[in-house]
Amino acid sequence: VVMQSAADQGGHANHYPAQKFTDMGLKHIDGIPGFFDLQEALEYSKGAGKPVFIDYTGAACVNCREMESRVFSDPAIKNLLNNKFIFVSIYGDVKTEVPQEDWVTLPNGKVLKSLGKINTNFIMEKYKVNAMPYYIIVDAQGNQIVEPRGYDLDKDAFVQFLNNAVEVYNK
Repeated sequence: VVMQSAADQGGHANHYPAQKFTDMGLKHIDGIPGFFDLQEALEYSKGAGKPVFIDYTGAACVNCREMESRVFSDPAIKNLLNNKFIFVSIYGDVKTEVPQEDWVTLPNGKVLKSLGKINTNFIMEKYKVNAMPYYIIVDAQGNQIVEPRGYDLDKDAFVQFLNNAVEVYNK
């Protein structure tokens, strides 16, 4: 295990200034800290100069846990995610109600109050997907920079996905 200084980790020393939804008992992938709110992650990425890795996940998602234990546990993948990306976990199945200022009113008048419904609505609207796990890499404006990925246990392909995103982002 190689210990890295805060400078080697892009200056964040593995502690993000995450504010929103941190009190809901949500978890990040073991050893990969980040945000739970995309807007916070996007804002932070502007200053950090790194793309945002969106982990669309669920508390009750079996395939998500399998990806975490079999792919995200890989030291090379963990290292890339910690050092080259701003990580955000977007939960699509959490029933916890968010503060009123975060509620979303749909065009039909329906009000979304739970974090899961708000996140799922957003992911479906913006990225046209409703499957977990789903991994989307975006720039600081939230624009996809490479083709997203779903459930796939091929670690080498995942490393390629991450490296490709860094290359595209840095062009």
